[in-house]
Amino acid sequence: MAQIGIDFGTTNSLIVAYDKRRHRFYYFTFDDDDGKPIPISSTVWYHDHNITVGSEARKNIHTYAGIEGHHFEKSIKLKLGHNYGLNIFGKNVQPYKIAADILKSIKRTSEHKENENPSGVDLNRAVFTVPVNFDGNQRRSLRKAAQEAGIEVTTFIHEPFA
Repeated sequence: MAQIGIDFGTTNSLIVAYDKRRHRFYYFTFDDDDGKPIPISSTVWYHDHNITVGSEARKNIHTYAGIEGHHFEKSIKLKLGHNYGLNIFGKNVQPYKIAADILKSIKRTSEHKENENPSGVDLNRAVFTVPVNFDGNQRRSLRKAAQEAGIEVTTFIHEPFA
């Protein structure tokens, strides 16, 4: 059974699997229009008791930013591993919780796309890419986020080697 690799990026994120038998990559975040693999924006939009992740969130930043009842977070990867929380509607939210919201969303997208995937990928276990300078606190925070999203981190690979 193939395993997934997740590039949890500062700006965009992507889930990919490699089928060794067919020598083929499977991208789980596709553009619905033409099927080209595109990453999901790592932007989160909290609004009306909803959480929206991706291009819809990024598209609405300029429209709703600063309006009561709308909160946006982007570049959350840069905040992982820090001890401070972020104020979201009066609640102190740890950065890993926001990262978990992003990972939950991209996992849901992948589960939807799994019907088109003949490789039998386990979406509950993943290799994660991280920057070379990602320290132990940041890795633990990313592991916590993944765990909350229902994904077991099997290992971390530095981005230049991924």
